Amino acid sequence: LLKGLPIPWEPGLYTKTQVKDSVIFGGYNLSSKGYRNPYAFASCEDYGRDMLINYTNPFEGETLYHLVFIAERGNGTISFMVKTDFTSPNLTLINPPEKSYPTQKTIISANVSDLESGVERVILEYTIDDWKTYNVSEMTPRLDGVFSESIPEQQPGVTVRYRVTAFDRAGNKVSQEGSYEVKEKTDIHISLSKVFIKGGESITIKGLLSNCSYATKLTLNYIHQDKTITKTVETYPNGSFTDLFQPPIAGKWNISAIWDGDETHFGSSSNVESLYVEEIPTSITCSTITDAITIGERIEISG
Repeated sequence: LLKGLPIPWEPGLYTKTQVKDSVIFGGYNLSSKGYRNPYAFASCEDYGRDMLINYTNPFEGETLYHLVFIAERGNGTISFMVKTDFTSPNLTLINPPEKSYPTQKTIISANVSDLESGVERVILEYTIDDWKTYNVSEMTPRLDGVFSESIPEQQPGVTVRYRVTAFDRAGNKVSQEGSYEVKEKTDIHISLSKVFIKGGESITIKGLLSNCSYATKLTLNYIHQDKTITKTVETYPNGSFTDLFQPPIAGKWNISAIWDGDETHFGSSSNVESLYVEEIPTSITCSTITDAITIGERIEISG
């Protein structure tokens, strides 16, 4: 830098080269074949000949350097940028989704800012076939620096991968990626035939797995303090299921159901129902044939 502005690397003007981030800078090539730096190069069909530029600076005062475009044959339009900002915009995804349902659109939001050049645009790309094909759309800005765009409803079992890319006015860009699954939502509800029972009695647990139209297996958990009894039950095609349970211990039991889901359905857990088991009171009654005996005499006790 000279007075805060970038200038060419001087040794590179004298054939020296250096490698930075796997890219070669500096040097020159007098042949139309061979090495070409994609970021800084010049060529001419009359390579090796001196070129005279008769140029008068139209501006008064100190000038750091001049940028000159030399035309050869034909005509056209040149687009160029004097760039002093090489910093990418700041991009943060806001609450990136991890799952979605087939009946709803999914909103992707990002907080984007760029203090030097300013944000030019933000795009959203998404794919459902691992980037073999993809869709692109512009994200809509808000006054608070948040950009949002929705991804349409998808079929259950699909994994959506998306990428948000922000560009600033200096041509810098930054990207962040995410993904989420699309499946059917399910719910489980259970109820108990009784809430209070005595030891030795049994109860019936009834339940319903909603939004699943085929028979499947789920897990029932019976928990008493540090003791857990796990049972696997199979649902009917309409999602209903039952189980008979006889608690082996008196006290409070918490009962719930869990389903892991499958390729097109998210798993779910039920409400927790409490069962209270009362201990059965016990007593011992004894009787004798006679009320008095002598020392050493045996007596018969029954009870």
